[in-house]
Amino acid sequence: MLKFLPPFIKAPIAFGMFLLNTVIWCCVLFLFTFVKIITPPGRWRLRCSRWLTAIAENWNTGNELITDLTQDIDWDIQVDAELSPDESYLLLANHQSWVDIVVLERVFNRRIPFIRFFIKKQLFWVPFLGPSWWALDFPFMSRHSEEYLKKHPERRGQDLVTARKRCERFRLMPTSVLIFAEGTRFREEKRKRLSSPFAHLLPPKAGGVSTVMEVMGDQFARVLDVTIVYPQGETSFFALFSGRLKRVVVRVRTLELPRGLVPGEARSDDSYDKIKQWVRAAWGEKDKLIGRLEAVPI
Repeated sequence: MLKFLPPFIKAPIAFGMFLLNTVIWCCVLFLFTFVKIITPPGRWRLRCSRWLTAIAENWNTGNELITDLTQDIDWDIQVDAELSPDESYLLLANHQSWVDIVVLERVFNRRIPFIRFFIKKQLFWVPFLGPSWWALDFPFMSRHSEEYLKKHPERRGQDLVTARKRCERFRLMPTSVLIFAEGTRFREEKRKRLSSPFAHLLPPKAGGVSTVMEVMGDQFARVLDVTIVYPQGETSFFALFSGRLKRVVVRVRTLELPRGLVPGEARSDDSYDKIKQWVRAAWGEKDKLIGRLEAVPI
């Protein structure tokens, strides 16, 4: 309906619609969050958590409808896995832009349980979004620099403790946990600075995967490797809102866990090394796949 509009008109309209959708559903979410807070722990509080998740899924559906209404995007999505909203999943994905979240919502909304991911603590203060992530039990991480940790060694490992506490809550109902294993958005200058062995990815980190596997490893029905490619190159929310994002390619495949890995013992040295090698091997396959997908003419 609005796809024909020029970018300078389409962008503010699309942004305004996304913003309105966010404000409406966040207000509903905050109301039910208050109900959850005053509800004693137990069956009814768990039911409140399920209501919050349903609200978030409606929010995602609204974003999908707005995207379809305002944008003409070629969605090339292939999912090589059986999915169910009643099973828990661990998702491993490459990360290039905040648009990745919109893409993942579109691919998985209502096909698997609502997706939660690790967020920098500073993002709690983003209006509407930050408090909503908190209400939905997203794990907030401090991400202290190595220099800071040398001065404050007592803070080392603090994020892992926080992550474990949040993941313990996820055991109460089907949940999908998303990990951007690179730890930050991909940029070519970062790849060169980190001397990444991969042509299209930053080196992966195994800490988040290890922590989640320690607490929830026996709960996951399967691990999903998600590869996102924007054939036109680096993208942004402005590219999405203005109609400049023309094609999105997503490939989803099932990953087998490392042999001999015992869920609940993922923090042992032996298990951690297995996870580290496993993630690195998955990243090698992902790097090759991205190379093949980017070689296809737009």
